[in-house]
Amino acid sequence: MFRFWSRFIALALTALLIACGDERLFEPPQTEDVAGSVKEPTTTPTQPAADPRNAEAPVPFWGVSNPEPPQTSTRADSYKVELSNVHLSAECPGEGRKPPSRGISLVMLGEVMNPLDEVVHRATLTGVAFARFSEETAFLKASSGSGFVTEVDSDHPWKPGEKRAFKVITRPLDPIYCLYTPMKALAALNLSMETPLGQRVEDVVMVSELPWGALHGRFVQTRDETPPQVRITDNALVRSPFTTLRLAPGDTARLHYISRDRGLVEQESRVGWMDMDKLALVQPGLPTFTTTRPTEDEPRSHRDLSYAITQVRRVLNDDNDSVSVRFQISNPGERVGRCSLGMTLMHSTGDSNAEPDEGSVERCRKGVEPGSNTEVVLSFMLPTSAAPLRVGFSGGPSWALDGAHRAP
Repeated sequence: MFRFWSRFIALALTALLIACGDERLFEPPQTEDVAGSVKEPTTTPTQPAADPRNAEAPVPFWGVSNPEPPQTSTRADSYKVELSNVHLSAECPGEGRKPPSRGISLVMLGEVMNPLDEVVHRATLTGVAFARFSEETAFLKASSGSGFVTEVDSDHPWKPGEKRAFKVITRPLDPIYCLYTPMKALAALNLSMETPLGQRVEDVVMVSELPWGALHGRFVQTRDETPPQVRITDNALVRSPFTTLRLAPGDTARLHYISRDRGLVEQESRVGWMDMDKLALVQPGLPTFTTTRPTEDEPRSHRDLSYAITQVRRVLNDDNDSVSVRFQISNPGERVGRCSLGMTLMHSTGDSNAEPDEGSVERCRKGVEPGSNTEVVLSFMLPTSAAPLRVGFSGGPSWALDGAHRAP
């Protein structure tokens, strides 16, 4: 009797597996990491990936080794994609509060239009970061979720010609690649849609250069070489060694510099850092990036004396570099002026206080006679990986520096 039932159960299980031979039963489950983002499956997918070299093929999001770069679909222009914010969020080696550091993710915000003549009730917008570091080494990291700020579903259908806001964050690339510069880096958006009447569309709706330089900090500018105007989208506290500024939704400012998920903004000569997630470009589209800008050398007043930068020099050391700033201080008044040496240097990774030389301290102790001038030299510690951005007085004037990184 036992043998009979054993055979019966074995035959029944075999029949069930044959009848339910759906490959999806064997797809690896998705899991969530500690940050709540979906991890990529660890095994190869059973369905072959679409050939990414075909411009009309969807992007292969996972299970592809050494992928080709994504290409825009021929219908991409009809989606009228407008990017309002593109930046990198990253923890490089050793920067995580708890190891391991989370790595490099691409963040994109903007709007996309439904170009179909039908209502869409299912849609997923996937952000993609592609980076090739050598002929044998390339990575493609995709975002998870629907990608839309308001998910497209039956309760929130996407009407023809309507624009929808999106925010996508790609899965992180290993933090070790902070130490490398890719041969090619691209940002892409892949949109799949379905209508209630069964129409299905999938297109790569945008491909552009990925701003890899902003991983370590870059100035941004428009075509006319001016800082782009940004609109504040949420309450923001702007901080720097020189000022603290509160901005409200709808306020505008100028964006000077991007360092990962921080932006250096200016409003009415007040400059400070704020979260990139809380701003949007007034003119949609990617600004251009530049490594340096001219140092500001025009005179500015502080406590009845006029200060002007005459020289900036970076001194290279093994552990930490230093920046030497020479000021000419003039006294346009009628009384002896006492100069101040309590300045701060703001750089791309923090700030440091001035260390004046003995001669400068003595000259300021004596004071500056009316109608005369003197020179002082201030030194500031600077991490080897940092770029000097600004120097000035707390609550007083400040000057923009060239922002140059240490030459390799």
